[in-house]
Amino acid sequence: HGFLSLNDIKKLLKTGKPVVWTMHDMWPCTGICHHARECTRYQMECGKCFHLDSSIQNDLSHSVFLKKKKLFRNSRITCVCCSNWLAKRANISALTQGKSVFSISNPIDTSVFMQREKKKAREQLGLPRDKYLLLFGAVNVTDKRKGMDYLIEGLKRMKQNFKDIYDDLELVVFGQLKTEINSFFDVPVHPMNFLKDEEKIVDLYNAADLFVTPSLEENLPNTIMEAMSCGTPCVGFNIGGIPEMIDHKKNGYVAEYKNAEDLAKGIDWVINHSDYQKLASNAREKVVKSYGESIVAKQYMNIYTDLLHQNRKIF
Repeated sequence: HGFLSLNDIKKLLKTGKPVVWTMHDMWPCTGICHHARECTRYQMECGKCFHLDSSIQNDLSHSVFLKKKKLFRNSRITCVCCSNWLAKRANISALTQGKSVFSISNPIDTSVFMQREKKKAREQLGLPRDKYLLLFGAVNVTDKRKGMDYLIEGLKRMKQNFKDIYDDLELVVFGQLKTEINSFFDVPVHPMNFLKDEEKIVDLYNAADLFVTPSLEENLPNTIMEAMSCGTPCVGFNIGGIPEMIDHKKNGYVAEYKNAEDLAKGIDWVINHSDYQKLASNAREKVVKSYGESIVAKQYMNIYTDLLHQNRKIF
């Protein structure tokens, strides 16, 4: 599945060459987990892992942590984190503390993910033209970590508090659907499953009035970046790198973590915004200025250049 084992990493480090490791989650700076949530044990040496439901110090998370610590100790690793949120955690982990840590976002091709005419995009996908369309998606939509329970509850709160919007609201869902999703919501649901055609993916983002991500664990979600690049405002929880992407009430809405009522408030705020087009243009502008391919490439080039100069001095 594209992962490297500790033995694979050991072989790379044994070359003696400087290694630039792009971190897409917390695994390089924890024993075994990809997201530590509220746990801070990775700052010391893991053990008693909540993911394992363990009360034992010398559990799998602890033993793997010690292996990583031995492996990383004298290695020339530079950590590149895709968000400031992740960089802060790498800086305080007992595994990566003292290593060079940089924050460089994922890049996006803004010439592909760009704004299109909304009505035409809806026609292409067979979606209604006269409804508010709320887009939600993930690789596995029903994964608890993606927060569908909070979206369900949030829409119930909308029914209670924002009836004028709710009556014209429909949900568009993309990704793996392991169960019949229509039964979870009172609003009409348009399941899109997996879309592999890039043209259709761009149409999907453009067809939506907003993209919502109630995820409970995130680094720097590509879905938010893609939606914003298409000029679609986003609503998400204040977790991980999400508040670095969504500028609250400028290009979307950052809701209080695990607060379904605030999530509903954010959806209403975006749809009812007096200048929706300004929100859309702000979203697009944020991506172009922060996540464009040439911008990200230059940041990596600076790191590689510095490491090459340092390497020459050593040898």
